[in-house]
Amino acid sequence: MRIFENNFNKYFYSLLLFYSYKIFFLLGLNLNNVFTYQLLYVFIISLAFCAISFLILKFINYKWLKNYDKSFLITIALSTIILYYGQICKAYNSIFYSFIQLNQILSSHRILIPIFLIVFTIIVYLIVYKIKYERILSNFLISFIIIMNVQSLLLIAYNLFKQSSNRELVEHRIRNNISNNYPDIYFIILDAYSSTYALKNNYDYSNFEFLNFLKKKNFNIIENSRSNYPRTKFSLSSSLNFEFLNSNKYKYDEDFYKNIRNSKITQLLKDHGYTYVYFNTGYGYKNPSISEIAIGNKKNSKATADNSFINSFLESTILLLFINYLYQHEYEIFRNKFNYAFGELKRVAKIQNPKFVFMHLISPHSPFLFKKDGSKQKYIPNKLNEIKKAYLEQLIYLNSKVKVGVIDILENSKNKPIIIIQSDHGKTFNHKLQKDDIEGIKEGFFILNAIFAPENIKNKFYNGISSINTFPIIANELFDSKLKLEKDASFIPTKYSPYSYTDITSILNK
Repeated sequence: MRIFENNFNKYFYSLLLFYSYKIFFLLGLNLNNVFTYQLLYVFIISLAFCAISFLILKFINYKWLKNYDKSFLITIALSTIILYYGQICKAYNSIFYSFIQLNQILSSHRILIPIFLIVFTIIVYLIVYKIKYERILSNFLISFIIIMNVQSLLLIAYNLFKQSSNRELVEHRIRNNISNNYPDIYFIILDAYSSTYALKNNYDYSNFEFLNFLKKKNFNIIENSRSNYPRTKFSLSSSLNFEFLNSNKYKYDEDFYKNIRNSKITQLLKDHGYTYVYFNTGYGYKNPSISEIAIGNKKNSKATADNSFINSFLESTILLLFINYLYQHEYEIFRNKFNYAFGELKRVAKIQNPKFVFMHLISPHSPFLFKKDGSKQKYIPNKLNEIKKAYLEQLIYLNSKVKVGVIDILENSKNKPIIIIQSDHGKTFNHKLQKDDIEGIKEGFFILNAIFAPENIKNKFYNGISSINTFPIIANELFDSKLKLEKDASFIPTKYSPYSYTDITSILNK
């Protein structure tokens, strides 16, 4: 009986470690971007999965096989589907993305679920009838699970050490000798906002009315402006730190997020007496420190829309099948954050000068939550024509909010501000970003770039400028910083780390 209990405990703890591994791994990659409540949320879900799997193990053993090792192997096979179904589904969608018309008829779930059932049935058959050394195999599997957990814990420990060693001491800034006549700077990022070319070419939509509004407000609309990278974490890391990316400095997601939250431009502006103001809109939110103000509705501050950690976990599991239902509450919070942020711009403009306002809006990027009149988008599109329609409607509503926001800033600012309205990258739905896909590159890299600033600054923004040179121009004119302007080069990063970058500048220059 004692031996039976020991075996019983061994398999229970092994399952627990199996479900813990993914959490530790994700935590190691997102250490600086995780709140305690979010970690607890994911652990509760994993414990629920683990409890279900353990009940299945007991049922298989008592009612069928009478063999803990074989029961454990079958349970691990089932648990792998539970934990990694979403991840495999995403890989499938990525591989067959170019056959998007086929996916409209046969969704990935309709294809993958039968495949998983067939593969699982074959595995069960092999375990029950063919495997003779199940004890050796189960012990090997348990050892492998332990090693993977140790590896993830070492990654967490390493990142904690690196975080501690890199922590900058808070400097006491003496502002007596710093002029308070510097202009406020608003950096408004519209995530995946398409260029005029892409809107006309893909949606048969003229953005003339919005651009004409900006021109009448004395914005400079930069022609042929482009992003340096086609994804947010790459683009913002580059533009906020005015540097091209390399695989040594930017290895993991956390490296990108850390350099967005604590960027060179933020530090430079703080050194010149600026207060850093940022919005809890779903990206880049952090706890404020000295010379920082966080703008967020307390009721909506803790929502999974802020956190890639929870979403990446949920979307990688079997819960991907129900993700649209799980996100409905989150989407409502997201809507509130979006509208709340624009409602606060009038108050932000009255904060004592000077200030650097960072407002990253995850719009018109998905999720598509607004119709063009601002009413709730009640369905989640999955066909290409529906997705494009929802994207365009959200963009039109975003235009209307930006116009009101610009008016609020200008009417409530003590001094004439600098306002940068910029896409972090473009948007492509039916193209892969590859060097031979010229149309996809145009859609993915050309961006909206509108600048309101004193003439000496505004006139420095030239046709074809890339986002990496935005802040060097401003800093050089305001503070005589003598920052180097980089070549307006653009790169496609590889999908996975360690990242390498393909130069596609010549395609955009044509």
